[in-house]
Amino acid sequence: SHNLKRGKKYCLHSYAKEVDLETLRHLEKSTLTGSDYGLEVLGVMRCPLYTLPNGWGFPAFLNHRFIADSKEQLLYAIRERKLLSQIELQAAVEKSKQVTMFVSVQDADI
Repeated sequence: SHNLKRGKKYCLHSYAKEVDLETLRHLEKSTLTGSDYGLEVLGVMRCPLYTLPNGWGFPAFLNHRFIADSKEQLLYAIRERKLLSQIELQAAVEKSKQVTMFVSVQDADI
């Protein structure tokens, strides 16, 4: 999908493509030697599609800051590719509103 924001100087694109594990590993390794390495935000990243009892995993991932409508594009791709059901997506979005992202040092398991 793509999104062109009126009055803004950017056009966002997001892509989803199914690949086998060997190809995924090759793609992830090759990003480290790419000419744009270090210039892009994170390059290839894995989105956790699990939810732990405390809300960590996908709900916590959804609390990160996404540029423009990239979160909506991610949710759209996950739904369209049937990686999670609509019910699981809705539950994760709701759970993300309850997740505390920061842990105090005394609560941390260090």
